[in-house]
Amino acid sequence: MDIVIKWIIIFAFTVPLQAISVVPLSPDDFSQKSIFNNWLLNRCIGKIEPESKMMDDAFKSAAVWLEFSKLPTDAFNEGDGLVEKYLKLNFDGSVKSDYNVLKCTLLASSHEATSLFEKHDI
Repeated sequence: MDIVIKWIIIFAFTVPLQAISVVPLSPDDFSQKSIFNNWLLNRCIGKIEPESKMMDDAFKSAAVWLEFSKLPTDAFNEGDGLVEKYLKLNFDGSVKSDYNVLKCTLLASSHEATSLFEKHDI
């Protein structure tokens, strides 16, 4: 038997399943800035394809981040404005696309998102 296969078998039978299972994170595992950036990302992704399962899931995911946040409501109202602004950007690439997920990713890590967070951070 190949040595790699032997090691895989040994590993599979000696490592408890709990050691390799995914453990859900708690709100305390995230900074308030990360929570806000994740909210922006989820909210933005939800606005890409209206009336879709992805929209529903993304908005529900954004709602979870909102629950964990300590920022005032104004931060999220202004954040929605940033989402709209970024989704209207036009990008050109070697492949024809709207690049909406890219826009959402760029938004979540933008200086504007950081400034908005810092403006409302408690």
